[in-house]
Amino acid sequence: MPVVTEWPALLSLESLWKWHGIKCRGGVHPKFKERAPDVLAEAGEMQLIQPRLAFEIFSVEDVDDLLAEMPKAAERIKTAEKLAVAVATIGPGVEQRINKLFAEKKALKALVYEELGVAAMFKLSNEVLKRIQKGAAEYNLKASGPIHPGDNDADLSLQHKVYKLTDASRIDVSVIESGMLKPAKSLSIIVGYGEDLVRWKREENCKTCQVRDVCRYRNRETELVMA
Repeated sequence: MPVVTEWPALLSLESLWKWHGIKCRGGVHPKFKERAPDVLAEAGEMQLIQPRLAFEIFSVEDVDDLLAEMPKAAERIKTAEKLAVAVATIGPGVEQRINKLFAEKKALKALVYEELGVAAMFKLSNEVLKRIQKGAAEYNLKASGPIHPGDNDADLSLQHKVYKLTDASRIDVSVIESGMLKPAKSLSIIVGYGEDLVRWKREENCKTCQVRDVCRYRNRETELVMA
């Protein structure tokens, strides 16, 4: 399938204020609130966020080796007829800007960029999932919830297979030996298509996550994280 490069704006000041990742006990930190408008404007002017998506849809028979390597996840979508696999990224721009700012000893601005990048990734993840789940209707099927390599039900090493299946090199993403994607602000996702699949919410995956107790993004309301 063709690369998707057209997306709604991933960030605005309004959505950034709602982003829970930047909130501390007293709300948004004053220094962050002071710097964020300029950073957001600069990111737009420099076109640092370049969202792209590569995804493909397969009959389950054609990806049985992938399913065999994620038995827990496969059990959740055992009635699937098709499998949608995807890799998406916001590009290397934010990551490169952060590195440059740290090298220039502009740590606060770099940290603002980091939160901006993470918020953009959550928004892109939500948009990608909506697009993939909507695609199930084209086959008169229902979509499952998301499976992400690196979750408890799917080992991170599966990203190598997802990478090849989607030919993610066409969106300038690479995968290193450990399974991590480069640029760092990238993600992979697997969704089942079937007649009677259950669509679970992404936050349900938090319940079994090994780092749930220390994750600052856990139990965030989707409409706030993604707004």
